[in-house]
Amino acid sequence: MDDYFDSADTPEEASNRAQQISSSDEVLQHLKEPSQQRLRSIDCNEEEKGQRVLGIAWDSRKDIFVFSTSWHGKLAPYVLEDKRPTKRIALRIIMSLFDPLGLLAPFLIHGRMLIQDLWRFNLGWDTEIANREYEKWRQWVHLLPGISSLEIPRCYFGNAHSNLYESLQLHVFTDASELGYGCAAYFRILINREVRVALVMARSKVAPLKYQSIPRMELQEALLGARMMHTVSNNHTLPIREKYVHTDSEVVLAWIRSQHRNYKQFVAYRVREILSLTEPENWRHVPSKENLAGCLTKWGKDTVPESNGRWLNGKNSFLYQDMENWPKQKQIAETPEELRAHLLLHHVAVPESLIDIGRFSKWNVLLRTVALLGRFISNCRRKCKGFPIEVVKATECQCKLLQRTTSVEIVPLRQEEYLKAEQYLWRIAQRDFYPDETRILLNNRDEPQLGKSS
Repeated sequence: MDDYFDSADTPEEASNRAQQISSSDEVLQHLKEPSQQRLRSIDCNEEEKGQRVLGIAWDSRKDIFVFSTSWHGKLAPYVLEDKRPTKRIALRIIMSLFDPLGLLAPFLIHGRMLIQDLWRFNLGWDTEIANREYEKWRQWVHLLPGISSLEIPRCYFGNAHSNLYESLQLHVFTDASELGYGCAAYFRILINREVRVALVMARSKVAPLKYQSIPRMELQEALLGARMMHTVSNNHTLPIREKYVHTDSEVVLAWIRSQHRNYKQFVAYRVREILSLTEPENWRHVPSKENLAGCLTKWGKDTVPESNGRWLNGKNSFLYQDMENWPKQKQIAETPEELRAHLLLHHVAVPESLIDIGRFSKWNVLLRTVALLGRFISNCRRKCKGFPIEVVKATECQCKLLQRTTSVEIVPLRQEEYLKAEQYLWRIAQRDFYPDETRILLNNRDEPQLGKSS
């Protein structure tokens, strides 16, 4: 093979594995290799290393990962000065950060949200961004200096030997909003009665251009979290003792703990995959303020991670407490959200509504329209009997046309007509929501009988 990456507990063990590089001078001397530069770039595209704006580097002396934020001449004015970028320049800067593990996911997701706004507005590639997006751009760019001071240990728990990882737990936090969703995985371990927490990896995605409801976005976040738990578990040789997935969505928990076949295909397919990767017992409800993945969807103080902050180490979270002090779990009831519609066949033919009620947004307008419809039916009967037609208010042209055929009387809508219209709307609602009861009542007009459960 060309390259090999691994870790070891002792220099002797590493000497047997190391192929090209190591952070230990003792191993390098054993391999008879000269000391190399302190900072080593980690770049998947060696041909364009000179053109890369931002990148992740490994400080072999401190054994930490750092991010460099050096800008070459073409892009510097857009970041260090107030020059307004185009859509092409903005995309180039935002997507230039090499972050395969999602260590900077809270920061990068907001840049991608900005790119999505530019895409939604059909902005040309070489057109400067508008004032509103430019304000968001400057707000995002001002956070870039904080990245250069970020130091992330390569090892999860420092120099702790792997034989102490007996109580290792995997915690995955998920969160979603209208703008995006994401998840973050953490290792929690107890070493010498001291709790240590470390970020393993994170993933974040912007919301699709086509609007989706919040419950569906939360289901997407849960699926992403289940996939991450599966990935972390299968790609670590560490003995993971317990696994948990934390979400603040009660709707998603209700879907996971119920019969997913009862829901629509969008929900059923995703819940089925979630259950194939995790167990219902792995899922826990967590309050929004305790959700470590909340910074992936909300702008806040954790948007730019700190070396010893909440994002990388879960500081001030319930993970540092005993399990009995974790957020209490509540009883999650089944939800009618996204239930699959069941087809019911009835022997009674129910007439369709004369108007499309869905086209009205105000009750008063709907009620008056139905009352006018009743007036029209009444006028048809009055005309057959030779009585004058009652109109609410007619134009001069309409009055001339009506006077040619029959007499006309201007009569405002009566209270009785409004009451009849309201009763008609109630009957329509009852017919739509209680079809079985309607069938029973129509079939047994003499002795109508309804069950006690109706």
